[in-house]
Amino acid sequence: MIFDNLGLPKVTGASDLQDSAMFAGMLVTFEWPQKIPLQLYVVSRGKYVRHPREYQYTFSRDQTIPLFAGLKTQGLNGLVDPDYKTEGDFVDPGVRGHILRCANRTANRFQDWFLWTSILWHVHVNSEHESNQILCMLWIHPDDKYLRYFCSKYDWQKSIVDYYCKWRKEPEFAVHMIDKIKGRLNGSSNRNNTTLT
Repeated sequence: MIFDNLGLPKVTGASDLQDSAMFAGMLVTFEWPQKIPLQLYVVSRGKYVRHPREYQYTFSRDQTIPLFAGLKTQGLNGLVDPDYKTEGDFVDPGVRGHILRCANRTANRFQDWFLWTSILWHVHVNSEHESNQILCMLWIHPDDKYLRYFCSKYDWQKSIVDYYCKWRKEPEFAVHMIDKIKGRLNGSSNRNNTTLT
């Protein structure tokens, strides 16, 4: 895992810093032990960057979901714009509910219902897609039933291994993330000592 002199991560399997905000959000959300200053991705409330020194692309929904979850995890929910629309991506009601939760607001029942449709989409239609964003949304949701259902129907461990080991070259984080999720599913925060084969 590579950290720059600002203490921000660069994905080992990436040639630039354009996924730094996404990865930093994932690390913080899933309680990676190193302190990461997520506030550096915030220019102002409502303006976010992929990295404070390199942001040639727009700030997408795929960056927004993990970064906002991480900001909430660090208690920096005041930096989350509850009305944020991302820079060009459609924000469906399930994602809007996530953004509201990250800003310490309450999502409505329709937004939670739409989250179920996102879960079902991943499980039945889009089962080969990486699961970072949906796992972030389910991880910070106050009701574990969403995470439990998703993990009972979706090969989430394979998804994490495929993304973080095969593509991103971050096997330590894959093990860490799997252990965290297993711990919550088993009702404990103890490590399950996952090994990758």
